[in-house]
Amino acid sequence: KAQLITAELDLALRKIGETSLIGEPTQIWLGVPLNVKGKTIGVIVVQDYSDSTTYSDEEKEILIYVSEQIALAIDKKRNEEKIIQYSEELKETNAAKDKFFSIIAHDLKSPFHGLLGLTRMVVEEYDSMSETEVRSYLQIIKESTESTYKLIENLLEWSRLESGKLKYNPALQNMFMIVEDTRILLNQNARMKNINLRNKLGHQSFVWGDDTMLQSLVQNLISNAIKFTPAGGSIEVTENRFDGYIEFIVSDTGVGIKEKDIEKIFRIDMSFTTKGTEQEKGTGLGLALCKEIVNIHSGEIKVQSKIGEGTKIIFRLNKPKN
Repeated sequence: KAQLITAELDLALRKIGETSLIGEPTQIWLGVPLNVKGKTIGVIVVQDYSDSTTYSDEEKEILIYVSEQIALAIDKKRNEEKIIQYSEELKETNAAKDKFFSIIAHDLKSPFHGLLGLTRMVVEEYDSMSETEVRSYLQIIKESTESTYKLIENLLEWSRLESGKLKYNPALQNMFMIVEDTRILLNQNARMKNINLRNKLGHQSFVWGDDTMLQSLVQNLISNAIKFTPAGGSIEVTENRFDGYIEFIVSDTGVGIKEKDIEKIFRIDMSFTTKGTEQEKGTGLGLALCKEIVNIHSGEIKVQSKIGEGTKIIFRLNKPKN
């Protein structure tokens, strides 16, 4: 509350530890709080070192009025900044939702149109088709179904992350085993393109994280590397160890990413998807999902890439707490 403090009262307050002297003692000082909605956000203090009659209750009332106006101005400025920040966050959220629904409307609808057309053709013209033609159409149907399934899987996982329905359950995780399981799972995909896929992590590469999320992270990164690495190339997962964290690197000898596109690859609100070296279709969601997962783990993720030389996806995860 507002206080008018004489030299005598100031000395008494110092003796009981209510105030501390900085510099020379004053003859009189006047202090009023800056209150916003019942909360003190600061104070205004004026003082006189020589004249004990400078301030009175009249000056106190004037300063109280001034403090109220200043507090209102500060509160208004804070609210304006909050509104601007909220507006920017809302724009980003709406852009993400627009991207989400455009994927549902277009990227899901298009492959189903193709699937329906192909299956209708096989059903209606089966008797006049050769076995080679049937196999060819079934292969296309298979690839389209797998691509669509991956898209739905990523959409659902991203949606669960955004809504908080996918719970973060951290525990001790061995990244060597997570990468090795993924390597075994995707090795057939790599073999089809004659890609050498290597897990070069140490066997005791322990981090603190969620098993399901980390499996999704590694699977997305490695499958992405396979997609953009031409036949005969190589992919390897390595690590750099630091005091509190481990830095993991997924390196490929693929086609690389243009510098102007690097900032787009982790954002769902920016449409960025390209076909792989064998015309494999992407979802445009995989790396955005990876960034969400790394963020949940309080880590960092970045990209280093050169066109025609390959790409490195580098992500950091915390070591287990002692």
